[in-house]
Amino acid sequence: MALKTEQQEAFDYLSKTFPNMSTEGKAKLMGIWEGESNLKKSRTEDVPLYVNEKKAAGLFISPFQVLDSYPTEAKIVKKYKTKAGSAQTKELLAQERSLWSMPKDREQWFKGHKERYGIPSFDPSKSHQENKKIQNAALKKLTPEQKIGFEKEFYDKVYKEQGGYPTRGIGPIQVTGMDNIVKSLNTAAGIYNKPEWAELAKIVKNEPEKIDSLIRNNPELETALSMGWIKNNLVTEEGDLKAGSLKEINTIVNKGNAGYDEKNKAYTEALSALTQSKEILDAQKARATYAQTDPRRVDLAPQAMPQAPQAMPQAPQPVPQAQPTYDYIPEPLERQYATMEDLLADRGLMGTRGL
Repeated sequence: MALKTEQQEAFDYLSKTFPNMSTEGKAKLMGIWEGESNLKKSRTEDVPLYVNEKKAAGLFISPFQVLDSYPTEAKIVKKYKTKAGSAQTKELLAQERSLWSMPKDREQWFKGHKERYGIPSFDPSKSHQENKKIQNAALKKLTPEQKIGFEKEFYDKVYKEQGGYPTRGIGPIQVTGMDNIVKSLNTAAGIYNKPEWAELAKIVKNEPEKIDSLIRNNPELETALSMGWIKNNLVTEEGDLKAGSLKEINTIVNKGNAGYDEKNKAYTEALSALTQSKEILDAQKARATYAQTDPRRVDLAPQAMPQAPQAMPQAPQPVPQAQPTYDYIPEPLERQYATMEDLLADRGLMGTRGL
């Protein structure tokens, strides 16, 4: 299984920025990265609204997003293994609900805010899905300008202390709020050796309205901002992701578990792809190591052609000598002799016959 384009982009950034991070740690952040990206897209495409004004509280990504993880006693009992109705359960429930609490005036404001844009409020007699369907139908009737106005008024009211609309979510993991933006940008300046980003942090802190023109929709800065936030909030001194399940990490990212199912699916896919890739690389390394150490291996590396053996030194040959010459020249035979004795006798070299 190969990584998808967006997963590969996330993996490349995480590997470069956090080289000591484990494969599982990277996969978790890749899952959150993809899930947050899809939530961001949904706000301009098929936008789900908060169907219950009581859930539109405190710390979340968008006024259009439905938060299904609102703390209940049953969820506390399951999460912490406590007893229903116990003092411990009630205390934990109060603590978790404090993260979601919205002052009454904000709750009423949000209800009236939707109604001003022709979006019906939550009807307790209807199901969650029915409310969602009704509100989405109303939202689709809004013009792009009205959608922007709806979101701008919401952020300026609910996130007033954090910087309002200009400081809404930025980048792959939606860094939100002036304090987060400035800290993350300063950290990114150190990570990537970009001192000019530290100067940029000073500018946007003093002039929030410049965030849109200087940072938003700049892919390099948006991603660097997310890397800075991750380093500040999710990474240990050793450079690995903090311990915890994906749900626990996701809770740190957006103070809830918005989009958890989609993020968990993306995390599972990323982990599977990374694990398979690692197994393939490990197998290739193992084969290469075995090939180098196996005494029976055949070295296929090109070798120089063997040189022809040099000729052996030859034994010295005798120098041909001149043939001797003789002064004696035998006289030609003047007649034939029947035997050698006759020849010798004729020349006086032999005695009489019979000796």
